[in-house]
Amino acid sequence: MLVTTFSLPKIFWTPQEEASATKLVKKALQIAHTGSVLEALTFTTAALGFDTFAFGMVANDRRPNADSDAYILTNQSKEWVRMYEERAFIEFDPRVELAWDPGPTFWEARDFEAEPRYRAFLSPSFSTEGVSELQTL
Repeated sequence: MLVTTFSLPKIFWTPQEEASATKLVKKALQIAHTGSVLEALTFTTAALGFDTFAFGMVANDRRPNADSDAYILTNQSKEWVRMYEERAFIEFDPRVELAWDPGPTFWEARDFEAEPRYRAFLSPSFSTEGVSELQTL
């Protein structure tokens, strides 16, 4: 499910947490409190040198035969999100696999071009959204 609004409650930091937060983190949190999380993530994405972001999370229902729900917050075009869902790109998107690894990962499309299942995602995503290099956090 595509999430279009998301609010962030006030965060109370310990003095150590506040002292260790970067200017970018502080500015992003300020934007999230006065505007929206979408605006904060768009700002942070641009500050890191990227055009778009996709933030996803899965809510697992542990009951037998229950489905999990995926929630996506992104500044990518509605057309891209529609194509992503229609073509089930989640099954071929290398970012999904990389997201399970702890810590940030920087990757380039050419790292995955040899794998046929990733080409199904990379070819249309590059021509539509310019996906050629990304950072997965």
